[in-house]
Amino acid sequence: MNLVKEIFKSNLFKNISYLFVLQLFSYALPLVLIPFLTNTYGIYNYGKIVVAQAMMFYFMTFIDYGIHLYAPNMIAQIYQDREKLSELSFSIILLKVIFCVLGFFLLIIILKFPYFREDYNLYLISYVYVVGFSINPIWFFQGIEKMQYITILGVLVKGITFLLTIYFVKTSSEITLYPLINGFVTLFFSIIALFIIFRKFIDFRLRNILGTTKKIIKDCAPFFISRLSVTLYTNSNTFILGITVGPILAGYFNIAERIYTVLLQLYQPFIQSLYPYISRTKKIDKFKFISKWLILLNLIMILFILFFGKNIMHYFFDYELVDNSFSVLQILFISLFITLPSVLIGYPLLGGFGYSKYANRSVVFAALFHLISLYLLWLFNQISPSMVATVLIFTQIIDLLYRIYGLKKIALLKLLWK
Repeated sequence: MNLVKEIFKSNLFKNISYLFVLQLFSYALPLVLIPFLTNTYGIYNYGKIVVAQAMMFYFMTFIDYGIHLYAPNMIAQIYQDREKLSELSFSIILLKVIFCVLGFFLLIIILKFPYFREDYNLYLISYVYVVGFSINPIWFFQGIEKMQYITILGVLVKGITFLLTIYFVKTSSEITLYPLINGFVTLFFSIIALFIIFRKFIDFRLRNILGTTKKIIKDCAPFFISRLSVTLYTNSNTFILGITVGPILAGYFNIAERIYTVLLQLYQPFIQSLYPYISRTKKIDKFKFISKWLILLNLIMILFILFFGKNIMHYFFDYELVDNSFSVLQILFISLFITLPSVLIGYPLLGGFGYSKYANRSVVFAALFHLISLYLLWLFNQISPSMVATVLIFTQIIDLLYRIYGLKKIALLKLLWK
């Protein structure tokens, strides 16, 4: 009981609360938009939009370069030293801007391929969101454990994007309008977030900028490989379906994946708040308590969706869309039994204790398995939304098993069972 009171009175609980509100807006509002977008654009054009968004995730992974995993841990350790904090933060911002410019030139080259020429403007406009993402300093606020800034700005981004989309998107011919709104709203509030951190927390630091940037590139490399691997077996699914079997099936898969992602992301406030906390304190009592309740909640939510999800979807989507998406959703929700424990073990636990190599390697092995499996499905003409979702389950099992192996190697597994 004392532990419960301690958690509710702690800064950790406040950070979890702020991030939970943010996640509700970040994923619930876009989920509510899906019926509107599919009805306005049609499943074919909706599929084109989500395939373009899936491509943008590759650029976002490249630009982030694992910084969102590396930076919070480092910032939590040097928060009291404004000079070091400024030096590190300014170097990260500069590096991400450079990567963003490089990514844009790479996009121009990719769009010269025949498959992408038809929707050249759609992909180009979708990159505006990537620009906003590249300068968004969410990693900084996470590191200093000031989640209220992330929450306020994030809620404004999602709320305004939602309202503008409902108001302005009227016909199926306006396929670039939603990505345009989403991109510019994100860019605008990312600039405001940058203004806040330079006004309140850091200074412009050009001294030793080259040395600090080189160190970031070196230190973030394992995190980048880890995040790239995750992207290859998560966001790649929609993209691969889009370029192999077409935007309609990609659209069906994406709808199921979005619903699945909403539930998974509801746990992120706990994970994102625990990561800097464990990095700073190296204590696992609160981690164990929160994890037990999250796993129980996860089980309840999975059973609820499996039994009642289809009926709920019928209120928002037409019957053909539900029939094509719900079978995929069932498979994805079964995979949550595996995904949540794996995420909890990786970051915050392994990463927080300084053993991120096990978390990073696990997703590399999982990604290799996933890509080989998708190639074989394509080779034997068996690729489909349901088969891709099934492969994802086995991919996540590999990821979980290697992380458990890492816990055993560093003697943390015994502590978790005490």
